[in-house]
Amino acid sequence: MLLAGCFWVFLMFLSGCESPAEPQPQPQPEAHPSEVEAPEPEPEPAPTDEPPEPLPEPEPERDPEPADDDEEFEVTEELYDETFDEVEQVITHLNQLIADRDYEGWRELLSDEFVQVHSDPDTLRERSKSPVLQRRSVVLEDLQDYFQYVVVPSRANARLDDLRFLDDDHVEALMEVRGQEILLYQLKRDNNDWKIDYY
Repeated sequence: MLLAGCFWVFLMFLSGCESPAEPQPQPQPEAHPSEVEAPEPEPEPAPTDEPPEPLPEPEPERDPEPADDDEEFEVTEELYDETFDEVEQVITHLNQLIADRDYEGWRELLSDEFVQVHSDPDTLRERSKSPVLQRRSVVLEDLQDYFQYVVVPSRANARLDDLRFLDDDHVEALMEVRGQEILLYQLKRDNNDWKIDYY
């Protein structure tokens, strides 16, 4: 009897010592859509719209040069030096007229061909299409407009650096600007005077 009682006590002891159940992982609450972290946006590139480079200062307009296959007019050193001095004086005089905005004085130094070409409405219309004049909303109406809006700004500080002889009576007066030769004037000898010409 005593043995049977001990056996039951032992069984009860064993049933009370069952190993505890392993803890079950707690389900994580689902995140609300508004709480989900969005991936960081890619940084936007810095704007690259830089202001355009300023336009260069107006330079004397380059007229067409003679074709390469034209024979170059040969000139002696003496004639070159003599002509250079004469043309340099003309350009010095022109600079003063331009500085004074003396249209009538400038007009006297023009050949008839130059006046005819630069008074022509088609020529004036083409000259008016230059970017410098369009920015200023200038439309050339006559030769005096051409003097005021084209000659005065572009030839104000002309300097003779070289001459190119086309023939006995026609030369090109050249000025070096940023390493390039720019045509200042085409000149024609007219009764021992030099006049601005359209050649």
